[in-house]
Amino acid sequence: MSDPIALISSAIITETELSALILSAKGFVEPGAPLFGRFSNGCCHIWIGLSSDELEIAIVDEGEDYLAKITRLLGGPPRTQVTVEISRTEGSERLALEFAILFSSTWPAIMDMLDGCAGFESRLLTRSDLLRRQSVGAGVRVCAADAPQAA
Repeated sequence: MSDPIALISSAIITETELSALILSAKGFVEPGAPLFGRFSNGCCHIWIGLSSDELEIAIVDEGEDYLAKITRLLGGPPRTQVTVEISRTEGSERLALEFAILFSSTWPAIMDMLDGCAGFESRLLTRSDLLRRQSVGAGVRVCAADAPQAA
């Protein structure tokens, strides 16, 4: 697996609600597993799990500015984090981007690329950032400053 991404929402999302979203998009669910959701397309895979404890750790590690930026982008305090582990197979990052867009169309959300970029300012992406990436055929693993721009 490559470095994970995090989807952070101001909504309180349960495993049942997230599982329903995954199943509605023809994904697979294994209740009770840490990474209980999965999407596959040929050799491309992503694995999904709730990880709100990691959200609390990230807020402590990154500090007040990180929390303030997330709260501003979400329009409210962060309450749920979903971790998406991404296969290293080419095309898996586009699968992750599709799920991030689906997730952000269901709940208020931003994506954090976590270790993908230096500094959280360039790691946090809104739904419109995700849609822009999709429009140019990009995946999730490009720093915001380096992301291709739609023509």
